[in-house]
Amino acid sequence: KMVYLRKEAGNRYPEALLTVLLDRLLGLAGLLLVGLLAVALNPSVLLDSSREMKAILAVVVLAGTAGLVGAVLFIAWPYLGKLAKRLKGIREKIPGRLDGILSRVLDAMSILRSGPMMVIKLLLMAMLGHTFATIAVWVIGYGVGGVQDVTFQELLLATQLSNLVGAVPLTPGGLGGRDLALSFLLKLAGASEEARGAIPLVVTGLIMSWSAVGGLALLWEKKHLPPEPSPGLRGRGTPDSNEE
Repeated sequence: KMVYLRKEAGNRYPEALLTVLLDRLLGLAGLLLVGLLAVALNPSVLLDSSREMKAILAVVVLAGTAGLVGAVLFIAWPYLGKLAKRLKGIREKIPGRLDGILSRVLDAMSILRSGPMMVIKLLLMAMLGHTFATIAVWVIGYGVGGVQDVTFQELLLATQLSNLVGAVPLTPGGLGGRDLALSFLLKLAGASEEARGAIPLVVTGLIMSWSAVGGLALLWEKKHLPPEPSPGLRGRGTPDSNEE
């Protein structure tokens, strides 16, 4: 996305880049909140699960807490006067071009902060999307079989944690890491060996299929865009205007 924006957004690149970053941050925040909700809906997991699962849950709780602290700082930023003064001092030492980009980013963040209800709506949409992902895994699991001993809460937790692993940009789209994490978590939840092998593959297949749809849409859009003027013609007037 960022490479595409660098080429297409022009002078609006900082704002477009911020849009992508906010999309990622809100999606990650929704993912963590749904994971915390999964733990809250199934507190017995904390008591009855293995040490591996308890360690994973501890990471989720810590990450969710860090996300909440970040949200509080985001909201309270205008009231942190001393920190704002330090930032102003740093901005005076950086090049003008970088300062311009930083100013646009801060302005966009201020606009976003001025509409808290919109942020809440976007966060709820992200949480709803992650919940639908769990429903998809649940349907796939019961289609494949071997998950009779796995509760929906455990599927909710396994799906969100594996997506969290997939969000780490180690491989394109989280391929491989998400599959291994989901298979491992399904094993801890009591799924059969066949289910642990089939469910992650089907999930990855669906993700790749939808990614292909997005790629085709991008190619279709590029095909129907007007051709860019050559560098030699940029800044020149039309032939008629030159004659005048």
